[in-house]
Amino acid sequence: IGTTTPAARLDILGPNTTAVTGSEMIIATADRDFSSATGKWTGTNWSIGSGVATHAVGGGVTTDVFTLDNTALTAAPVAGRAYQVTFTVNTTAIDATYGTGVAASIGNVYGTAVGSSVGSATYTQVIGAADTNPLTFTANSLVGSGWQGSIDNVSVKEVTVSNSNAVVIV
Repeated sequence: IGTTTPAARLDILGPNTTAVTGSEMIIATADRDFSSATGKWTGTNWSIGSGVATHAVGGGVTTDVFTLDNTALTAAPVAGRAYQVTFTVNTTAIDATYGTGVAASIGNVYGTAVGSSVGSATYTQVIGAADTNPLTFTANSLVGSGWQGSIDNVSVKEVTVSNSNAVVIV
């Protein structure tokens, strides 16, 4: 750093120098695009219809969890492994003071809450699992209307990080 000729060279050795994304883990297309209710998704104040999963606020202070049973995946989450979770959120209403959006979780670890303003966006989050708990989406309502909207196009893929070794050659 700061010289034209480095004193040493850094070589990365190993089969991968970047993370590798695996195959889709959600088995049924309907569990990804909500084209029909398979019975694998469950949750209070959540419903499946018109090709989306919709959350309607029940009123008061609520934590409404929408859960995909692990039997809908090719394998349950494993502690210590990373998962890429991609999903589309369409926020139709949110209480500006008390709405916190919706957050994805896998393996009992939450990604960043999204959907804090009205509109639609697709998000990709990499979440490191702490245990075998299933994929969930949690909508918190602290008071009033909280978060209202839908999710769609859900995808889960395991991410294998590089097991490369750094070797400095002098």
